[in-house]
Amino acid sequence: MLLIGLGVFLVRVGLEDANQWASVFGLFLNIAGFGVAVLGAVQARRAATRASAPVGGGDDTTNRIHGGKFTGAVTQGRDIYASVDVPSPTLPEAGRAPETGSVSNHIEGGTFGGPVIQGRDVVLPPPADRRTDPS
Repeated sequence: MLLIGLGVFLVRVGLEDANQWASVFGLFLNIAGFGVAVLGAVQARRAATRASAPVGGGDDTTNRIHGGKFTGAVTQGRDIYASVDVPSPTLPEAGRAPETGSVSNHIEGGTFGGPVIQGRDVVLPPPADRRTDPS
């Protein structure tokens, strides 16, 4: 309705005056658009800052499974390491203080044909074909 009224006004004032009025309206619309863009950027930055701030002082992790059919092993955790028979720089050192943060693992429904492993720091055994004979 506002656009129809504006169109009628511009037709009645004539072509030359309508051009000047349109320039004034355009200026104010651009200023308003710039204000909306700045407000959106500020809100997006605040939301990103809040989302990236750690809760509880560390890296918190949430793992969720909602239904499904799984034929093999299912592992949920924050830090998952694969154990090998030789020393590995990726395995956690014995006696090292654990890192801060929490893990929340949830399974709601589903069919599991293999083992389900849930934890925070998980060290998986090496595959059977890579294990060395202790004797």
